[in-house]
Amino acid sequence: MSNETANMDFKYVLQDFNNVYIGARLTFAELCEQDDTPQRLRTAVFQYVIPEVGEEIRICDALSSMTKDSKLAMVLKQLRCKIKTVKPKIKVDKKGRSRTEYETEELSFENFWKKQEQGQLCADYISEFYFGKLHLMSLGV
Repeated sequence: MSNETANMDFKYVLQDFNNVYIGARLTFAELCEQDDTPQRLRTAVFQYVIPEVGEEIRICDALSSMTKDSKLAMVLKQLRCKIKTVKPKIKVDKKGRSRTEYETEELSFENFWKKQEQGQLCADYISEFYFGKLHLMSLGV
């Protein structure tokens, strides 16, 4: 499977009754072009995030390189977003064969920030982030 095909698996915007789910391989320009992106989020991205980080950077790269006082961090804190990470782990069975298993972890923004400062996460481990629609309505744009 090519790298581009693998990235397409994490380029989405989904909504259910309570939450909005966004794939971390989207660029901010692609996020704003998606039909399912809420208008309030699109406005926040145009006003705060794109002038700071640019529109062609992937969301996972922006998350891994953001600073504590950046506009992106401010928006994510207000949204109270949760960030889903997937880490590969190599397991060895009794016969000595190794296989890769993936461990999924959902982190609050504060816990994500702590792990980021400790260097335990890289951009490739971030698969999606999501937030509640109620928090989106209270976003100060």
